[in-house]
Amino acid sequence: MTRSNAARGRSQSLSIILLIVVATLARPSILLSSEHDRLHEYYRHWKTTDGNSCCSNRDCKPVELRVTNAGVQIFAEERWVDVPKEKIRPYISPDGRGHACIIPPFNLQSGSPLPLEKRILCVVGSWGA
Repeated sequence: MTRSNAARGRSQSLSIILLIVVATLARPSILLSSEHDRLHEYYRHWKTTDGNSCCSNRDCKPVELRVTNAGVQIFAEERWVDVPKEKIRPYISPDGRGHACIIPPFNLQSGSPLPLEKRILCVVGSWGA
């Protein structure tokens, strides 16, 4: 009987751990949100070339970044995208990774989605100022 209770207890513990892992993987936005909160102190000081803020509290996050012969690219929304030169900002990355501030896809004025390339506000890498 004791052995059965111990096995049941381990089974319940494993079930709880599995549930936590699955919930975390199913909701990566929870992790990104807390990461944005942690890095917001940096993001809030970043400006576009015309002096506007790059960050509106939820649109900046770490991204994969690479430099090619054609220029800088970021991996966002499941693909590599070219970053317009004016969107590359001379700030120092707070953690050595690439970061991008990208607005949501819908244009409230027209109601139609904007392409990713037009929604990039700022990209910061480890190149610094």
